Amino acid sequence: MEFDLNAYPLPLVDGDTLFIDNSTLERFVTCPRSAGYYVGLRRELNKSRAALEFGKIIHEALAYRYANYTGYVEPACVAGMVACLDKGFASYHPEDDEWRNYGIAVSAVQHYNATYPMEEFEVVQFGGKPFVEQPFAIPLGEITVNAELWIRDPVTNEIRKAYVGTLKIVWKGKIDLAYRRESFLYGMDHKTTSIMGPGFFSEFELSHQVHGYSWAIKKLLGSLPRGFVINGLGIRKPTKTGKSLEFTRQIIPIYDSLVDEWELDTLHIVSDFVEMCRRGYLPKHTKWCVGKYGACEYKQVCGLEPAQRAAAIGSNEYRNVTWDPLKE
Repeated sequence: MEFDLNAYPLPLVDGDTLFIDNSTLERFVTCPRSAGYYVGLRRELNKSRAALEFGKIIHEALAYRYANYTGYVEPACVAGMVACLDKGFASYHPEDDEWRNYGIAVSAVQHYNATYPMEEFEVVQFGGKPFVEQPFAIPLGEITVNAELWIRDPVTNEIRKAYVGTLKIVWKGKIDLAYRRESFLYGMDHKTTSIMGPGFFSEFELSHQVHGYSWAIKKLLGSLPRGFVINGLGIRKPTKTGKSLEFTRQIIPIYDSLVDEWELDTLHIVSDFVEMCRRGYLPKHTKWCVGKYGACEYKQVCGLEPAQRAAAIGSNEYRNVTWDPLKE
């Protein structure tokens, strides 16, 4: 890497637009250095993606159900969901000792349909299609920069320095579901997890994703959802005595004032990150080096001497980030 690693590049499109999603925003909040590696350099740890791939396949099965069937689950619906699993596992082959495999995916789908054999809501129609796995990219606001920043060319992917006057901020993502029940509008997000404890839902009550997606629903559908449903799918490694499948939901009330505050919070958070980029230094927030889900994927890089970090982040231990909610 030929650019200065201490002046982490900000990934701009056409030199004046920054697309942010929930993952980007979370990294801005938790650790600017992590954001620089992931959002700027577009590098992530080259490791097994079993949990991510498994969750993606389960999402596809749920998307099939809600895009094609409302009300009571029919046998054809179950068959279609299993066909989604077949397609997903045809391209993803977990290791032999990986418990998140095809068999438990089928069991999860069967148990989910048994838990929710009938939905008493109507999926919203948007653009002539069900509002299911709905991508969005909506302008959020602008930030005055008037400085040189590292930018990424959207065509060549070349990183270079260029003057940026005003930076356009675009909020993007993909909403799992929007529906109406008794005329009230709701959003829903499916969360697959192996940690379904008492505090699982509490982390979403004030989350950027819940309020940011509610903001997007208002922009797309013209009204704010009354609530946002976290559709929790607890899928754990099977044991002889443990409960491996546990499905439950919680509705988070949505208020205009908190959604408006999310918009303001987000612009300030992005502005703070851009200012760090303008100054040419992104500090480590070491409180987040190790969390409840394990160590940060860049902990080993930050633990090296500064002169060694460029080689580490550019090595085969890391790979280019390709995930994009608008392309999935």
